[in-house]
Amino acid sequence: LMIDPKDRANDIVDLVNSYSKDYSSNRITITLTNNQTVSGISSASLSSNGTFIIFKSVSQSGMKIQIVPIENILGINVS
Repeated sequence: LMIDPKDRANDIVDLVNSYSKDYSSNRITITLTNNQTVSGISSASLSSNGTFIIFKSVSQSGMKIQIVPIENILGINVS
């Protein structure tokens, strides 16, 4: 089964934005292929070509933006 990467990216953005409305943003964690994580996500959006996802999170030091290529996303955890 082949999934278009842009479709996968849209799904990830939809899931993150949906769950961030229903749950605390601290509960959403994205695991990357290099074993790093993106956590505390308050929203996500796609780059214009759909190859990067822009994650926004709020921390004690202010707004944080992380831009991740879609091929680097391993999984999503909502706890």
